[in-house]
Amino acid sequence: MPGTSIFAKQFMAKKKKKNSSGGGLLLVIVLLGGFYFWATHWMLNKKQKPAPPVVIHLAPIVPKPDAPVHYPIHGIDVSSYQNDIDWSRLRSTRGRPGVGFVFIKATEGLESRDKLFPQHWKAAGKANIARGAYHFFLSTRDGVSQALNFISLVHLQKGDMPPAVDIEELYGVRPDSMRARLRDFLQTVEDHYQVTPVVYTTATFYNDFLGKGFDRYPLWVASYDSTLQPALRRSWTFWQFNNKGKLPGIGANVDLNAWHSDSASFSSFLQFQSRY
Repeated sequence: MPGTSIFAKQFMAKKKKKNSSGGGLLLVIVLLGGFYFWATHWMLNKKQKPAPPVVIHLAPIVPKPDAPVHYPIHGIDVSSYQNDIDWSRLRSTRGRPGVGFVFIKATEGLESRDKLFPQHWKAAGKANIARGAYHFFLSTRDGVSQALNFISLVHLQKGDMPPAVDIEELYGVRPDSMRARLRDFLQTVEDHYQVTPVVYTTATFYNDFLGKGFDRYPLWVASYDSTLQPALRRSWTFWQFNNKGKLPGIGANVDLNAWHSDSASFSSFLQFQSRY
């Protein structure tokens, strides 16, 4: 700078040097701030990044507990709760055991009749699925009268399964009274169809309230805690192993059952119907 004193020149040089140092510091601060902002933004985006899509496997046709495949013949039981059924789709279930038999609700108590029994009964026969009819038993009502309600509706043919009775509750009735009424029902039905009826109940109810007095009847037992065998102290004929099954052709949940042995014994069981 012209005319500037040596002192002034030295002062200006120091100031310029000082300003140069301050600019560098400012640059470092800006860079650090930019890095901090970038890092924060990157971490925030990483946290908010949506998780990869979860692959949801559809429940198998037979949900947990799975089908006890060591019993080769499986079946279902239905009522008006299942509404309309596409019976043609029940013979094959995507590699699972097909539906080989069906128990169909016919009656309940003294007068009640399942509104879809005639439809289900006819359709099951047309689909060539072994069929059987069952009565829902009320412990509070006379056994003979309940049997007559069932007999008035159900007309069995050779090749049908034996009639069945569903007994699950005492409804406040003394166990001995329930047993007497149930025996009356079973005897009346047996006398009419000339075949031993099947008794359906839970493993707990059978163990607690029925027992040896009913051991001569084929047992259809409900037990859902195992895929190996029902929790029972006696032999069984049918096992209802799942009450929330899914099958193509049926919109609602459906009970799933297994026959205790092989196809040869099942054929013999059906041929037993030739007695009437």
